[in-house]
Amino acid sequence: MISGTSRDIKIIFFKFLSLIIISILFLVIFVEVKARNELALARVMAADPLKSENAVRHYFQAMNWYAPWGASQNAAEELAALGQKYNQTGNKDLAYSAFLRLRAGLMAARSFYLPRRELFNQANEFLASYLTDRKLEVSGNQGNRDDLYSYYFKVYSAGVNFSEFFALIVAVSFLGWIASFIKIIGVFTSNKNILTVKDRYFRARIAICLFLICYLAWVLSMTAA
Repeated sequence: MISGTSRDIKIIFFKFLSLIIISILFLVIFVEVKARNELALARVMAADPLKSENAVRHYFQAMNWYAPWGASQNAAEELAALGQKYNQTGNKDLAYSAFLRLRAGLMAARSFYLPRRELFNQANEFLASYLTDRKLEVSGNQGNRDDLYSYYFKVYSAGVNFSEFFALIVAVSFLGWIASFIKIIGVFTSNKNILTVKDRYFRARIAICLFLICYLAWVLSMTAA
């Protein structure tokens, strides 16, 4: 039989775990609802040529309610398409605003990885080209365009290096140290009649070692990613 103390600890632990899960689900739903509201406003504004700047702003706000799926991803894709549309119709300033906000939104969502790398690179390419043209226009088309473009592209790309390999290690090691922590609790709260004291502490030592290894890997991989 499970002792009263062990049973109470398990009840408290599972209540705590349930609270965390419910809180995360509530947060995910809240973020997605906010993103959908902003995306709906952005689409309405984008249909009106007089409200183009407002459309860009609402797309950006939808991206700020970031999740790896759903409305924020649609907002990023549609904002990139809107920027391309403005660029093709000759509205360079609005295109610049769209790509600048696209880049800012993706950078704001960056933690241990950079989301939507292809859109991020697309934004950097346009911003570098836009600033190169403006610089050459102001200086009377004096200077080497390729060198100037390369300079601006490096400026926008600086400090945003990332590693998808280490991003994967971050996710795996995070799950590893969480699972190890739960295992440690389980070892000390399991039925005492099932495990001998020697077996209990042997398993506990293994779980603690795994916890430390995974936690260290998690911290180091976040700095490398």
